[in-house]
Amino acid sequence: MGTAKRDALAELLVDVDAAEPVVVFCRFKADLANVHEVARTLKRPSCELSGTRNDIGAVWAPEPGAVAAVQIASGGMGIDLTAARYGVYYSLGFSYGEYMQSRARLRRPGQTRTVFFYQLLAMAGGGETVDHDVMAAIGRKEATVEGVLERMRGRQRA
Repeated sequence: MGTAKRDALAELLVDVDAAEPVVVFCRFKADLANVHEVARTLKRPSCELSGTRNDIGAVWAPEPGAVAAVQIASGGMGIDLTAARYGVYYSLGFSYGEYMQSRARLRRPGQTRTVFFYQLLAMAGGGETVDHDVMAAIGRKEATVEGVLERMRGRQRA
């Protein structure tokens, strides 16, 4: 993949108002480092929430334009990231629960603005990468959960 994702993140951040804080969810330490590198290149402050570092605390109060590199397994529960209205998925695992929890960190009580999420999907050798497989798996899990919930609601109405 080379620098495709890093370049895509940089392009996305250039298009976001320089005063807007952004949360970038990652799975791997190398991806967190890439997020910091992109932020540094664009002269945006960056911070991190991971298994080894917590610059955020329970409620994120960022500097204008800050980029939070959040390891998705660490930034799922109990963290308020409503200061941001932009969330970016740099890399994901196959956990639907972690994915939904991460989304709920930006979309929760206290959020007063519309929230936008972006998924960076890399292409390699002219074809799809594991990123596409991960998103497809998460989509299938979401469909399964929604199907079960719909059946339960139908039983409750009966």
